[in-house]
Amino acid sequence: LTNATACDAELGTVPDGGSDIPIVRGERREYTLSPDVTPRGTFYATSTVTQVLAQQDSLKAASDSTRLLMHTGSERILDGLCHEFGVSSESSVVAPSYRVLREYGNTIGCSVPLMLADPTPWPEGSALMVAFGLSFSCGAGVMTVPQGGWAA
Repeated sequence: LTNATACDAELGTVPDGGSDIPIVRGERREYTLSPDVTPRGTFYATSTVTQVLAQQDSLKAASDSTRLLMHTGSERILDGLCHEFGVSSESSVVAPSYRVLREYGNTIGCSVPLMLADPTPWPEGSALMVAFGLSFSCGAGVMTVPQGGWAA
């Protein structure tokens, strides 16, 4: 799913010089995010997951997954997605997402691969992956964890 509405492309802005030459104040670059980022990110993630689940048979609901790997935009986004998907934020199912956020912060596009490298053994079953980013786009997929589980 990409840019469901035209204004979604403008939710994150880099004033003046754009991404190549952002405003720098002291040591930090200044970027601006709209307050609509969290609700639009939630919309994209839930819409995309709904579409993915409708197109396959191994998983009927996000809450049935053995692992739910969600992009680590912020704790607020993770908490909101847990609520939308009916999974406790304290669940081991989402622990890799919160671990990556805690250890690395918002890693933009590489949060899901970092979760795939999680050293905690995974139970067998279906794992759901969902990632999204500004401008706005989202992708999701279901991964089968083989009988006996898996460890990175």
